[in-house]
Amino acid sequence: MMRTGFIDSRLMKRFGLPYAIIRTPRPYDTTTLNYNWQVWETKAFSLYAESTDHIDEVSADMAVNAILRFLSESGMIQYTIHKGYQTEILREEQIVQSKAPCGGIFRSAVTVGAEVTAGQKLGEMIDPMDAEILAEITAPQDGVVYYQLDRPLIIEGAVLYKTILRKR
Repeated sequence: MMRTGFIDSRLMKRFGLPYAIIRTPRPYDTTTLNYNWQVWETKAFSLYAESTDHIDEVSADMAVNAILRFLSESGMIQYTIHKGYQTEILREEQIVQSKAPCGGIFRSAVTVGAEVTAGQKLGEMIDPMDAEILAEITAPQDGVVYYQLDRPLIIEGAVLYKTILRKR
């Protein structure tokens, strides 16, 4: 949910997803329906599935169930569904991105949901011409990987991982 002054974290938890993120709007957000609904004091949310570059039935089912759970918990429909997760509300400051230092073939060493420690190898970039390892991507701090790019051919600067930082 975007930080527009009209945030309801209690309502966000009704989706029953593992995480909900409150973030500062970016310039391009001002053109979105979600942002404009919030500016006009309507509670609006954006749901993101684990995979967006291809059809992933597991994450699609999770998103559909989250919407059904929200509608049911809000009394808009009568539908019996499990409670889902105890949603952890996060601020964007708790998330760190790991970007590709160069272009090449991306090979991941971890999966979404992995607990990682600072300095742990997350993946590597490989030269497509001679298979030489060009760079190793490591965890900047202790945390949980909640996003991983799911494409093998990567350009420099692409976001490879998003990690939720854990408090020490």
